[in-house]
Amino acid sequence: MLKSLIVASLFILLSLSSFAQSGTTVPIKKIYRVVEQMPEFPGGNTALIKFFAKEVKYPATEASSGMSGTVFVGFIIETDGSVCDPMVMRGIGPAFDAEALRVIQYLPNWQPGKQNGIPVAVKAILPVKFAAPPNKP
Repeated sequence: MLKSLIVASLFILLSLSSFAQSGTTVPIKKIYRVVEQMPEFPGGNTALIKFFAKEVKYPATEASSGMSGTVFVGFIIETDGSVCDPMVMRGIGPAFDAEALRVIQYLPNWQPGKQNGIPVAVKAILPVKFAAPPNKP
């Protein structure tokens, strides 16, 4: 009885493992951290700084807090230069984190990174700085 139970259990396990292997495979996209030619914002770093200066708004709900700090947002620059999968890596508060994500999602397409001359997906992390607005008398 015990022997037939063990044989039946092994048969079920082998059947399940072969079933799992016979399914379709999904290719895993490689995302690089460093490549020969890193992605570039249209107009370079100066244009990126101007973009953030224009687009980042201090959260109105936090105006009385006087809080300052930097939110670090990670995202992927795809092979076509589009920005996807933004994620707060280190935040300073929900309102600030949401604003940083909003601005990252609004980024235009970049010139994609290249490895061996071929466009590849690259993970990037940018700091989004918030400075407390000046006190009004």
